[in-house]
Amino acid sequence: MNFTDELINAGYGPENPVPYHEPVEIDRHKVFIFGDCVGVALTERGENDPNVTITYLVEDDGFWSVLSNQISSYWLDDMIALNQCLQDYLKYSGHFEIAKWGLLGNGYEWKD
Repeated sequence: MNFTDELINAGYGPENPVPYHEPVEIDRHKVFIFGDCVGVALTERGENDPNVTITYLVEDDGFWSVLSNQISSYWLDDMIALNQCLQDYLKYSGHFEIAKWGLLGNGYEWKD
């Protein structure tokens, strides 16, 4: 299943577009945040591994897919705004905590 199919299955589509810069919670450990042309998918790193991974997405003709190696510089402001929303969501939503490895904080992990 691709990202567009997951959004359609969650009730989003042409009549109900995804909200911009607002989290779309697909399930307990999968969240999307979209800008105008770029977005992110937050998922667990692996089974039994609560560390959050970030996959950057790009929209083309209504379909969302994984961002390849490059994107037009036109979308820089959208990418900056998206990353600010992502950072705020990770810090303030209450769904995540700082991942601990030894005495250091290592990114974020999902709270259970």
